[in-house]
Amino acid sequence: MIRSFRRVEAPRLRARLSNAALLHTKLRLHAVDNANVVNEDLLLQRGFARAGRLGRRSMTILLEGVARLTAFGEHHWLAPGDVIAVESRNAIQMRQAGARYASLALEWEPGFFGDPKRPVARSKIAARDLARARAAWQSVRDGAGDGEAVVAAVVDLGYAAGVCERRPAVDLREEAPPRAAEITEALDVVLSRLADQPMMADLGDRLGVSARQLNRLVREYNERYAFNARGWIDTRNRRRLLFGATFMTAPGATAAYVARVVGYRSPTAFARALRRAGLPAPSDVADEVARIGASTR
Repeated sequence: MIRSFRRVEAPRLRARLSNAALLHTKLRLHAVDNANVVNEDLLLQRGFARAGRLGRRSMTILLEGVARLTAFGEHHWLAPGDVIAVESRNAIQMRQAGARYASLALEWEPGFFGDPKRPVARSKIAARDLARARAAWQSVRDGAGDGEAVVAAVVDLGYAAGVCERRPAVDLREEAPPRAAEITEALDVVLSRLADQPMMADLGDRLGVSARQLNRLVREYNERYAFNARGWIDTRNRRRLLFGATFMTAPGATAAYVARVVGYRSPTAFARALRRAGLPAPSDVADEVARIGASTR
């Protein structure tokens, strides 16, 4: 199982967006570790349509901060220890907030594990299992332990909480395709350094391939592991625009500073990119996110 780790920080704002993941063709397990921002899908999804395998099942275990999961016309506000499973990843819009936000999020192909018991199944993780969830989160974040064992432990937490149907254990071992680990590492590096304004040539040089080969490799990689992007340009542009909008929710954020953090050449270029995507101006993002939060209570 391949591990990905991508992290972007805005030190002046004491803010970060960080995601570690275990990758498998049938599933992905995320350890989310954000600080001092509000990541609001109901705003961000105005900018980009989702990609990847949208029919996957999804389960989230909240460990720190506050979350809202919107699906099938319902808003579910979550506190630490809450666990929620949804039958379709495409139905979900999440809000992740808090001075510190930490969660485990598992997505999987229908039938690979036990499906959610209802379209949206919510419960509270047992106190005895909370330490297991935190340990799994830390293992994914730090790249420690056996990936297959960590995924199996998280699946068991979903079964124990009663949000998923129990199914026989499956063999999670699989052989990664050639260069998958190398592509993962190269993407992780450039997508964690958005301030360096990564270009196609930067990634191509790391992998030793032409621009044409690079787009094909990244597109096939994203499809294989169900990332929410297509080729390299789409991958980079989504990340810097959506991260830029999210960093604008941090107290004290300015368009000039955030534009530098996520790799725009100027605050004007940042504002133009938001406008083209149908998102608010940088100065209006935080107010719009607050309005969405109030309207979904």
